Order: sequence, then structure tokens, then C-alpha cells
Amino acid sequence: MASEARANASELVVEAVMTGGNGTPGAVCGSPCGALVAYAAGPAVAVWPRGGGVEATLTFPSKHAARVTAVVCPDASTVIAGNAAGVVFGWRWSPEKRVWRAALRKALYVAAGKKDAKPVAALAVGGTTTRRLVAATDAGGALVVWEVPASGSTGWPEVCRTTAAVSALAISLAVCNVGERVLVAAGRVDARLGLYLVADGALIALPPLVGHEDWVSSLAWHGPSGLLASGSQDARIRVWRLELGDEAVPAKSVGAAVLEAVIGEQVLRIRLESVLAGHDGWVTGLAWQPGPELVLASASMDKSVALWGPPASAAGVWATLCRMGELGGNTLGMLHHGALHAWEVADVAAPVPVPTPSGHSGSVTDASWTPDGKFVVSVSKDQTTRWFGRVTSACGAWHEVGRPQIHGFDLTAAVVVPHTAYTLVSGAEEKIPRVFRAPRTFLAGLNRLCGTELAIDDQLPLGANVPALGLSNKAVVDGGESACADAGNFESEMPVPFAAVEVGDPPLEEHLIQNTLWPEVHKLYGHGYEVYSLATSPCGRLVASSSKASSASAAGIRLWSTSSWREACEPVSGHKLTVVAMAWSADGKVLVSASRDRTFAVHDVDVADDGSAAVSTRMVVSAHARIIWDVALCPTGARLATASRDKTVKLWSLTDGSLLATVVKASAPATAVAFSPLGELVVGLETGKLTCYREDESGAWSEAWSAPKLTGLPQEQAAAYLDMAGGSVEAAYALYASMLEPAGGGSDGGGGGDGGDLPFAKLPFRSLVWPDGTTELPEAWLVQGFALEAPGRGMVQPKNGPCGLVAAVLAGVVANKLAGVVAGTQAAVEDWTDAEALAAVAQIVVQARTDDSAPVHVARWAGEVGEAIECDQVSADEVAATLVQAAEAWLGAGGALLLLYSLVATRGEAQVRADIAADAGEPPLIVGPAHLCSMELLSLVVRGSASGNVTAFHPLSRAPADWTVPLGFGLLSKSELEMGVPVADSLKSPRLPVWILHGGDHFTTAWLDVATFAAMPEAADCVPPVGEDAPVPFNLVHWNGLPPAGPRRAVVRLTPRTTGRAVAGKAPKELRDSYVKKVPGEIDSIVQAHPDDKKNAPDAWNTWRYEVVLAVDEPDVEGVEPNPNATPPPTFDLGEPPVDTAWRCASCYRGRYKTFCFGLNEAGATACRHCDKPMADAGWSLWMPYDDLPGSQQSTATNRHAPNIYIVLRRRWPGAKVAMVDEDEAARWPSV
Repeated sequence: MASEARANASELVVEAVMTGGNGTPGAVCGSPCGALVAYAAGPAVAVWPRGGGVEATLTFPSKHAARVTAVVCPDASTVIAGNAAGVVFGWRWSPEKRVWRAALRKALYVAAGKKDAKPVAALAVGGTTTRRLVAATDAGGALVVWEVPASGSTGWPEVCRTTAAVSALAISLAVCNVGERVLVAAGRVDARLGLYLVADGALIALPPLVGHEDWVSSLAWHGPSGLLASGSQDARIRVWRLELGDEAVPAKSVGAAVLEAVIGEQVLRIRLESVLAGHDGWVTGLAWQPGPELVLASASMDKSVALWGPPASAAGVWATLCRMGELGGNTLGMLHHGALHAWEVADVAAPVPVPTPSGHSGSVTDASWTPDGKFVVSVSKDQTTRWFGRVTSACGAWHEVGRPQIHGFDLTAAVVVPHTAYTLVSGAEEKIPRVFRAPRTFLAGLNRLCGTELAIDDQLPLGANVPALGLSNKAVVDGGESACADAGNFESEMPVPFAAVEVGDPPLEEHLIQNTLWPEVHKLYGHGYEVYSLATSPCGRLVASSSKASSASAAGIRLWSTSSWREACEPVSGHKLTVVAMAWSADGKVLVSASRDRTFAVHDVDVADDGSAAVSTRMVVSAHARIIWDVALCPTGARLATASRDKTVKLWSLTDGSLLATVVKASAPATAVAFSPLGELVVGLETGKLTCYREDESGAWSEAWSAPKLTGLPQEQAAAYLDMAGGSVEAAYALYASMLEPAGGGSDGGGGGDGGDLPFAKLPFRSLVWPDGTTELPEAWLVQGFALEAPGRGMVQPKNGPCGLVAAVLAGVVANKLAGVVAGTQAAVEDWTDAEALAAVAQIVVQARTDDSAPVHVARWAGEVGEAIECDQVSADEVAATLVQAAEAWLGAGGALLLLYSLVATRGEAQVRADIAADAGEPPLIVGPAHLCSMELLSLVVRGSASGNVTAFHPLSRAPADWTVPLGFGLLSKSELEMGVPVADSLKSPRLPVWILHGGDHFTTAWLDVATFAAMPEAADCVPPVGEDAPVPFNLVHWNGLPPAGPRRAVVRLTPRTTGRAVAGKAPKELRDSYVKKVPGEIDSIVQAHPDDKKNAPDAWNTWRYEVVLAVDEPDVEGVEPNPNATPPPTFDLGEPPVDTAWRCASCYRGRYKTFCFGLNEAGATACRHCDKPMADAGWSLWMPYDDLPGSQQSTATNRHAPNIYIVLRRRWPGAKVAMVDEDEAARWPSV
């Protein structure tokens, strides 16, 4: 993060927004009066009032945020946009408040239902003199029309929509008013122009217009003349005239009516007015000049914009009035998507280009101030480096004034070396940092545009160009020749020509890409993997660089001497994973680095006169529970700050590494941190929010000001991108919508490959799915499918491993059955089949989508099972049919792997990693040498998100948390006892009485038998209701498909208790860790069950003897005193000390977590051999039968030694009596 302090600042003022566009046809629009232009910029809409910079960025409601795909601007105070989430939203300018405000209470779905939402393909506005209408179409073929109330109401009523999907996808729209009739024209991918009459409550399809030979990609309606222009990928423009008459007339010529349709008592006539030919590429946009004069503008893939005028006479033809851009030229050939171009056309013979807003069209990966504080340099995934400054002739407004680098790799970092004018170092997703030097033409431009007074060396090159097939900017010397020896080689490659012209004021896009490139002067070789971060010392003598790494050997920091551009020393060690951020002290003698391994390191650096450096690592500090994303040094040099994914920002002593303060405990991961010159701390969160904290005289930190997020990006989408690139937001939308393969091996996703030599090297997502060291697919996963053992039973699980998937699929099958019983569509018998298993699998895969408009990726084996996975992209509605067609593969061996890979591919690797990190989890999804299902994987299966926390509280924030399973079943887990945190209420008490049972290392399934469920009252408070006077026993069915206990279908008989709560209550509102002190003489803890009893009666834990330790008065132990009003717990006396048997020191056992010493002492010993305390002072343990234990200790013994199913079920029904009987055999263990 780069910061610029303002003295006594109380708020953050946005001086400028520099952003490019999305480069999507239909994603830019001007108001009819020409005063305002709105264009799509990532997930937002940028508003550009002519004559200034970007005024605002308008964002969708966060839950609907996605890449904007269409924008319309019906007037200078209204903007309407649609996005990839399938919704339309609008904003209005408030002249009183001078801000843009939402024009809708909620976003409008183009599809009939939220579940059917697809990306918005096109928008159009129009209507009559009394009615403004908005039409929208989406990628699913829906076409809908809303009315925008003139009153300014925030509710836009739906006027009509198509009852069925449009016969071919519509990619352009126009709303045409013919008299008082309104038509919607839709340009389609079948080369036809669809026409729809807007009637009350319906869109009536008229015969389509034909003539184009390729997709109809753009439409424009001119109301005063009744002309409709259509542009196509056939490079032609057709102009149609629409008229409404009282009677039909016969067609007589080419210019006569080509279509007539009776509308009520009138006839609609459509005539082909003209065909305009002149473009050499697809026509991508059309617009009429506002007003009565007929001038049509067209944009094309041939890199030109043309203006067309009508014939002077009826017998004439439409003619090109002028052409802008460079048809077939080299300059625009280097344009990157998202650049804006504008021209003033006072005289059609001489259009004048005018400056436009500019900025990155991809995710910004790094931005920093130049050392002199005058400029900002940034790099992006759009593969450009950009230079921004205040232009004096534009009233000091910020503009892009240079584009030093246009690269072939996504750029990741850039720094400007101090005390130079100017030297730039950049890093990209390649192994080589590159060094650039500002040329003469650029420096002269800065002096003229920005008022600088830079000395210009006549020996510098004029500028630079880049070969079409190269990556290195080549210097251009006087005469326009390349300065390098192999200049002739790239002249043949048609380099982008450099011309030493005086750039515009501010520069135009053409000048930026052609005349502001910097020549590359050095390449820095040494890194083995992609460059990740850069930092330059304040003295300008050293530049530090790091690269992606998954090992300590690759994580070394390299220091480069700027005098020779050679390494100043051996790589600096200290970290095990990627170094993501570095910061220098003001004197250049200390370098601080932060890493994905959750540590920061402090390195002392001494630079010799010859440029070499001596480096010693002073300390490496484990600082956070999650990845550290950024580090900053205080201007005084005494302290440093770290920002982490664990949602904290911490302040540390630079001297000894001690923690001074936790400045921030945020609601989202902290991704950036910087000190202002005044010592304030500015923090950026992954949600886009910026906050400034100020320290008072007592050392306490408080919020000074904050700025809300500017992008509207939801937290989970930002986290998805952050896991891959660390700080940008736009690319989240590309990530979550696509299936990604891992960037590389190791836990940080970079460096060193990821098992390319493994037998299953063709399988994607290896570091996310499989534990380190896995060299082949485990047999348990290779043989597992979803075929039922028999109708009404579960799946056989030959080997342990994929039990979570098997249990979840069966739970889904049973839940669907019970839901069908409720709906009256299923009989109350347990008769499910393989077909219903496939249906449940389909539901599980579909729910993994990040939003309802996203596609589903269905995995299949490319060859033999276990060799290679391929994925087919289908819609949600097609998943079930796709699985049925491949039923043999899904039901048979390898089916579990197909489900696993379908889930990860559908959700996207980055989003899965973000899900895991959100609840403090760690990949992989399959854990341990036994390749078991993690709780994260189970969560991905049952609810579509890999957030593995199933408790009622968030593991980091400790805030209340809850979640539901879409299919309606729940989860009971033994881990509730181990963690001391209750499972979420909705999992204990699901919508349907079906549970996955988690016993620690195995998942099984249990459900209320169907007949009992069908007979239950509809308003039952628990499952089933409990009688007031006597317990009402009921049966659960339990399925365990794993040998040796299974395959086994058993009946579990539960008898709820009548005293106390028969069903577990809800989780408390607050998680408290307070330890309640024990009363002296109370049982402090159970040490063990008697080994002989366990051997002689292995299932009867309620008959065993237990070794216990009694509590003593311990004033030094912190804890809450017992409630004096509560019933005192039972207490016991030690009695006579043991003489003839070995004894355990009670004092050592109570302190076992500190000393790990609590072994037995020999019989006859009078003092403990561990703590040397006399036996009388130390105390000793006692043996007590189960029946003599207090109730709380009986529960402890039961929870520790009873069968897992017994323990797990009592998490839902505390104190219940449980008996388990096979359906075909005698009791496996007695009623307890």
C-alpha cells in the first residue's frame, strides 16, 4: 500500500479514479445530450462527465456483484447496467446531495427466477412520450421489459416478458416507438433480427427480419425518422424504416416493404432502406446522433469508427462522412481491451480526438508513489505498466501520462529507483525482473505536462518500440532507428512504430501506447520462479526482489546493486514460502520481509562502496495465524506493522520483535498496511475498505477515518482472488466463473511444480485436493462409487477414505424421500434406487456454484478410471440428465472421484481455497496418510462451500455462526466434545430428520424411519415429540457401509429422558472460555478406565472402574469461582494412602499440560519421583466404580469410552437411553 498523508486529516477524499473499461460491446454508453459517458469497469460502472475525470464508480448491491456486461444511459442523470450475475440495477443523480443514488430498492433479475439467472447479454431503453421502458435479455434466452416510473419510484414494474426462451440467443437490443406502439428489436446469433410487440402483460413475437449473414451484434433506433440500424459480424450495416399505416400495400421493389404485420387495426411496414458496406471487420457498435439530423456512427473490429449520412436524394445511397481511428494501422493494433476513445465532430471532415479517462482494464497488482512523490506507477494483469501524474493544463487533474511497458505476461510488481529520473524495475509472471530507463521524449513530456524541471541527458534514447513477437522494449535513437545490434531482425517483425511527437495535453490513448514506452536496459537473472514482489532502498543503491516459492531454497530474497545490476550478495534466507512484501528502513540499513509462511524477518544490510552488500538476518518472528499480506515500517524506524489474513494488524518492535499492540481486529482479512509520514496507520481490507488509525499519548490506537469499499465486491469473491494474487478485486470475477488449475506446487500456489512426475499428473487441483507426498490415487477412492447395495439401503464402502461423500449422498437420497412424503409425491416406504442416488449427486454438484448464473462442471474420465479427468460445462438444468447418461461411471468405481472433481471445478479452485481460509482451515480437502475426508470437504459436499467450521461460532472472530444444508439434512459430531464448542443449531435440528454422524475418523448416516416420520404431527417440536409423563421411544435407522462393521443397516432405539431437556437446546449467544474452579475434594478429572475392566467387558463402560484425581485449593489457578447459589458438587476424601500398589502423583497430574510428567510411582515410595513432593503433600489418585461417579463425571466417562454412535446421538438427545440392534441379528451391545 502506498500512502500520502494529509495533516490533521479527518476523512479520506478521493481525488481521482483511474480505470479502464471492460472492453465488452454494449458496455459503454453516452447520454443523449453528450454531457455524460458511463462505461463498465470490472464489477462497477464508471461515470465520466465530459471535460473531467471519472466522477464516480457505481456499484451493484454486494450480493449481486459481478462483472458488468451492459450499460445504458437514457439521460444525463440516470445510468442502468446489467451484469454477469443476471441482474439489472440503476442509479440516479441527486442534484441536492450531488451524489449518485440507487434508483431501485433491489436488483431486477432478467430470468423468471433467481435460480435460472444467466449473464445479462444486452440492455436498451426507449418508449413513448409518456412511458420510459427498459428491455433486457440474458444468456439463457429470457427477454423482459420493465417500466421506469417518471415519479422516481424505486420500484420498476415488469411490463411483459417472453413466455419461452428466445429461439436464438439475442446479443443486442433496441426499443422502438412506432407511433404509440412499442417494439423490441433483438439482434440474434442466428443472423436474424427478432421483433417483439410490447403488449399488456406479454411480448408478442413478429416475423423476424433477415438479410445479415452473421450474428447481429448491434442495434440503434432513431425515433424521429423511424429508422432502425443493425450491425453484424458480416461487416455490414442495414438500415430499416418502420412505419405504421392503416392498410396493407403490395411490395413493389427492393426499397418497398419487406415485412408487413397487422397490429390491431393498423399495419406495421418495415422497409430495407439501405445496406452500408465499408468496414473490414465485425460491426460492434452503432449510435445515432441525437436530434433530427441523420448521422449514424459505427464501430468495428477493423479499428475504426465511421460516420454515415443519408443520400441527398431518394435515388442516392448512404455515404461515409468521415472515418476515425486507423483502419488496419499499427497504432490501434496494440490497444488493450478497455481503452476509451472520443472525438469532437464539429466538422465531419475534420473530427478532433479528445482526451478520455484511462486506467487498467485488469486487476491492479501493485501501485506505488515515485520517490519524489509526484507520480504514481502501477502494474496490472492487463500486462501494462502505467504512469499517472497531475497535468497542469488540466487544472492539476490526474491523468495517465505514460505507459512505460506493454508486456506479454501479467505484471506483478514495480518500483522506481530513488535519485534517478527515472529508472523503473518491474516484475511479472516470469522469472526475470526487468529494468527500464525513461527516454528523452518521455521526460520532455513530463516537464511540459506536469510542470517538472527534470534534467534531460542528450545521450538518452528518444524512446522505445516493441517487436510484435518480442517482450523487450528496444531503444530508439535519433533518426528513429533501433539502438540494438539486431535491429534488422525486428524491423522484419513489424514493430509498433515510434514517432517523436509532442504528446497531447493530456495524452491520447494512441500517444500513450506508441510514444511513451521506455527502453529496457537490463534483465535480472536468478529467480527460479515467477517474480512476486519488489522493494528499493531509499538510497537507491539496492533493489530487493522475491519470487513465488514452496520451499526455503526458492524463498530467498535477491538484492541487486543498481550500479552494476548484478546481485549484491547471496540470496537472503529466512522464509520457507513466498515472500509477499518487503519494506526498507529510512536509512536503508534494515530490510523487513513478510511471507506466506506467516512470519516476518528483519535483515541488517550493509552496502559497500562497490555495490556489494553484507546481510545478516537479525530475527524471524512467527507473527500471525494466517498468511501475512503486507508489512510496513514506521517513519521513526522503531516499529513495524503487519497485515494478515487472520483479520488483524499488529505492531512490533523492530529491535527485538516483541508484540507491542494489536491495532486492528477487523471483520475481514487485512491485505495492505502503510504508515503515513505523521505516524498514522492506514489499513486496507479485502472488502475494499480503507481505515486510518491514530495513536494517542497513552499508546492506544483508535479509528481516525474510514472510507467504504469503492468496488462493491463481496468479501468471498475478494478472498478468492486474494488467494491467487494478493490484493486485486476485478479478477475475482474471472476466477470464480471458471475452472482453474493450480498455479504450482506447495501451499502458496507457486514455484516448483505440483507433482508433474506423479502417475496422476494430469489430474487438476492436486495441491488443493491431495496431501503432500501422495504419489498415486488411493485405492479407496478409485473403487468407490454410488451404487446402492440394494433398493432402500445405502452404498457399500470397500475401504475407508471417501466416507464423507458416501454419507452425504445417502443423506441427500433419504432427505429427498422424506421431502417427497411431506409433499405427497412419495410413498412412506424405504425404496430408493440408484436413479435417486444420481439425482442427489446432481443436486450436490449444482449447489457448489458461486452464484445461480454460474455454469456447472461435470467431470468424466478421459480414459481409464484414474488416468485423467476432463470436465463438461453444462447448465444446472442439464446436470441430472448428464449424470444419467454416464450412470455406469458415477455408480461404479471412481464415482466418488468424479463427484470430488466436479465440486472443485464448479466452485473454482480460488473460491474453494477462500472458503477454507475463511474459517481458518488449511488445504488439502483429503487429509492424512489414510486419505480421509476433511470437514472442509464434507462442507463442500453438503452445502456447496468448503468453509469447514460446523460449530455455532466462528473460529477466529468467535462471533455466532450458523449454516444450513440446502437438501435439508443435518450433522451430529463427536468433535463437539473435543473442541468444547457446540455444533451449529441448524445442523443439530435440520429441516428433515436425517443426519450425517461424525465419530472422529468416519462418517455414517442415520435417519428417522420413514413410517414414523409419516405419522408425525406437522408441528412437532422435536423428532419425534416427547411425552410429558413418560418417555416416547422411537427408532432411527443407521447405515454404515464400511467393513468390518458393515455393510450394515441397523435400528437404533432411543428413549429420551423425562427430566431436564429431552432435546439439546440452542447454542449460547456468546462463546465463553472461562474455567470454573473446582471445589476442593471434587473430582478434578478422570485419568483412565481400568485396563482389566476394559479387557473383560469391552462394551460395558458403565460397569468399569475409573482412576480419578481430586481437586485441591489452588489460589494461583485463574478461573471463575463456583456459583454460591448452585447445588455444591459431591466431594470425596483421599482416605488412607496406597502402600502395596503403585500410585500416581495428583499434583503432577493436575500440572500435566505444563510438565508432561504424571507417571506412576513405585509401591512404597513416600515422595513423587517427578516433583519430589512428599506423598502427603502431593496427593494421589483414586479408583472409583462408574456408579459412584457424580453425574457429570459419568457423562465424561461415557463420552470417552462409549461407542461413537452412542456419544454422537446424545449430542442431539442428551441423557437418552440408546439400544442398537441389527435388523437381522441379535443386539450388538446392550441397552445403556
